[in-house]
Amino acid sequence: VEDARPRYEAMFAALESAGVDREDLMQAWDWRTASGDVLRGDLLAMRDDALTHLTTDAIQCTVDSVVEPDTGRVGRRVRGTFKVPLYMDADATGSHLVRDAAGTPSFSGWADVPFTVSIPRSLMGPDAEPGRLVQFGHGLMGQGSEELQSGFATRFSDDYSAVMLATDWQGMTRTDLITVARALSDLTQFSAVADRLLQGMVGQVALTRSFLGPCSDLPELTVGGHPAYADDAAYFIGISQGGILGGTFLTISPDIERGALLVGATNFPYTMTRSLNWREYELILKAWYEGRVDRELGVAVIGSLWDRSEPNAWLPHLTAGDLPNTPPKRVLYQIARHDLQVQNLMSEVAVRDLGIP
Repeated sequence: VEDARPRYEAMFAALESAGVDREDLMQAWDWRTASGDVLRGDLLAMRDDALTHLTTDAIQCTVDSVVEPDTGRVGRRVRGTFKVPLYMDADATGSHLVRDAAGTPSFSGWADVPFTVSIPRSLMGPDAEPGRLVQFGHGLMGQGSEELQSGFATRFSDDYSAVMLATDWQGMTRTDLITVARALSDLTQFSAVADRLLQGMVGQVALTRSFLGPCSDLPELTVGGHPAYADDAAYFIGISQGGILGGTFLTISPDIERGALLVGATNFPYTMTRSLNWREYELILKAWYEGRVDRELGVAVIGSLWDRSEPNAWLPHLTAGDLPNTPPKRVLYQIARHDLQVQNLMSEVAVRDLGIP
């Protein structure tokens, strides 16, 4: 109590200067908030540095497999890896950011990250014109390669002549499940999840830059002697988790100016704990944090780490384009009414953050 006294004296003085006399005061408290630099500084520094490494000579893509299904709406599926600037102490789940002496995330090498490109059957004909390139953000703890095979993605791609492009959202993908489980058993380990989500955002930026650039020349992405898609613009569609994290990615993307956030929201600590999926995750948390109040406080506290990559701190800047080296965006925001996994309340908060009336 004595250690806290100077801070409270400063608070009482501030209140008195605002006309609230101490003798009339019943209760007061103060708390610390984060600055924009704290919330956004790491990711903006990583993005800007990554773009200096993603030159035409440095961008690389390697094709591992090409499949052309006999039936269905997919004409060709191309899978492989692309090079992403790395800012972690390892290219693996559970890793942490590498920082320089000033505390800024530091380039530590290159990572080979998986990609999937899905060319619809509507673009496979000899007379087909090049389609649009659409980057896809997958759902909760999923994988880009799998969700590009979903009914929605294949229908959308074929109906609108869109070449779909995806990678895994590092930090919250299937390979990160063990790290998430470890963090739920010891919340002091959550920084590993939060750090890798920042690296995942760099991966999304690198994916766009690579496939609008040199990777668009891969022979596997040509049909009938011409490119499958035009390389003058790219678009984004994110669904559920992809619609949430996609708000951050769209904000920072230097190459995409239009996107759709489907079943989107903000504030993962609130949204996750009120999701149908939380039943399984809370089983782990309950085993180590028996008290309900302890669990609520713990999840709220880790939000300060999550805020660096999730849309809380980013959506107000998405359409404004007022962050450094960041163009303004146009966005379609779609809410799934009465959704059991993504609460409409948090979707509406996200919409207000965007300034949509």
